[in-house]
Order: sequence, then C-alpha cells, then structure tokens
Amino acid sequence: YLSVKLEEQYSKDEILLMYLNTINYGSGAYGIEAASQRYFSKDATDLTLAEAAALVGIPQSPSYNNPLVDGGKNCIERRNLVLDRMLSNGYITQEEHDAAQAEPITLNVTEISGSGVDVYSQPYFVAYVKQLLEQEFSTDVLFKGGLTVKTTIDPTMQQTAEEAVRAQLDTLSLDGLDMGMVVVDP
Repeated sequence: YLSVKLEEQYSKDEILLMYLNTINYGSGAYGIEAASQRYFSKDATDLTLAEAAALVGIPQSPSYNNPLVDGGKNCIERRNLVLDRMLSNGYITQEEHDAAQAEPITLNVTEISGSGVDVYSQPYFVAYVKQLLEQEFSTDVLFKGGLTVKTTIDPTMQQTAEEAVRAQLDTLSLDGLDMGMVVVDP
C-alpha cells in the first residue's frame, strides 16, 4: 500500500534520488554526496565509473563493504558485481566495464573535523539523532546544511567508556558477550 501511494506522488527517479540521498554508506556518511565527500573528497557528479560503482555497492552492507575496512577488498568485490550487472543490463560497454574493474579504489578520505561529535566513531548515536531530526524537518532542510545540532553525548566520556568495555571484553574468553552502559549527570 505504501509503495503504491509513494509511486502515485513521485516518479521512480525521484524515489531513487530520495533513497540515495538518505541511506547509510558507512563511516557516518548518509547519502551519496556525503559518501562521495567522505571517501573521495569530491562531488558525486565528479566520480569516475569505478568510484560510483563502489559507492553503489556499499549500502547492501555498509560495514562489510566499507572501503576503509580490510583494505577495501570487500568493497572492490561488490563494486565489480555492480559493474557486471551494469554490463549485463546494457548500461555500460565491455570496454568501460573492463577499464572500471581494472581501476584500483584510490581513496582520498575526508578527515573528521575536530568540532562537535565525531560522527564516524559514533554512527549509531548519529543515526538516532538523524532519525529524530527527520521527524521534525524535511529532508531538504536537513541536507542543505546550516543547522547546528547539540546533543547530550559527551565524546570524552564515550571514548573512555568504550575503551573500558574493550579492555574488559579482551580479558574474557566468552563468544557473543557484549556490554552496555548508561551515564547520567543529575
């Protein structure tokens, strides 16, 4: 029902554009432009075919296909699958396909700014805040920039807590064990 209603109001291209501009691309990047800036430090319109295919492959599993993880091995495999599908569906030629698959992923990572919460080390918190913001503001307002968002997270306390958890988990030999913590300043 929701799909039908959505298609009554928007074209398939508009739906795809909205989707690509809001989904998770890993490392705190939400939307194709943010991912392009994060991984390649360039506008999405300036991406090569190989770079664009790499980004298109990430949302299927943003952690696993992240080009910053495992030397980008999983990202390259997924990129090549995207290129194979583009070839088989006639969107690119064999020559374009072969050249893009031969191209290494050359990252130019935009480093994290020193102000505010480090979105790349706090992706779940940032996703939660983003979800709350989406309830209050339109996508257009959220992604044009200019908003200042203040949250309750204390980055120093969060880092200290995560280090303490890692230290404790490293001393235990139990699989599947995890820890949680709540800090309140009354």
